[in-house]
Amino acid sequence: MNTSLNTFNQEELSNFKNTELATIYNKFAAELVGVNQIKKFADKKSALRRTSAIQADYQLAVTALEDAKHQAEKLGVAKKSPAKKKAVKDETKIHGLNKNYEVQINVGTKIRKGTILALIAEARDVNRIYEVEDVISFMVNNAPKNTNRKEMTSAYAAEYIKWYANKGNITLIGPGYEEE
Repeated sequence: MNTSLNTFNQEELSNFKNTELATIYNKFAAELVGVNQIKKFADKKSALRRTSAIQADYQLAVTALEDAKHQAEKLGVAKKSPAKKKAVKDETKIHGLNKNYEVQINVGTKIRKGTILALIAEARDVNRIYEVEDVISFMVNNAPKNTNRKEMTSAYAAEYIKWYANKGNITLIGPGYEEE
């Protein structure tokens, strides 16, 4: 939190235009949690009232922050925050999907030509590509260049697979599954 913003008294604020008051308001709003910034004020009266109020809230927050720092120093709490742990990337997943799972198209699913589902079916049935990671790669490399659709990326391909799985058109089967 920036604790060194200049505050203005009511007389000083009344010398500003509404657009300048909105800018001042937004500087304070950016420092306070849960306060939205604004585009403009409806009138001068509300601009002055709200800008004064947000300055007071800011001063309270700064005072509370300084008090908390002094308390922490008294208690001997370290000034530095603990180092953030880096998230370990799960190498078994790709965009939230297990790489080793197999994509299976459910019986009775209607596949229309030219759809993403048709592309998944082509990967599986024509090219004998079964694992999620390979199906995603196939989708990225073989998606039609359509002006109505965004360029196919691995993230989009994974989202399509998740969407079709949630819709019940495909099933993701974990490794070690044996069909009877």
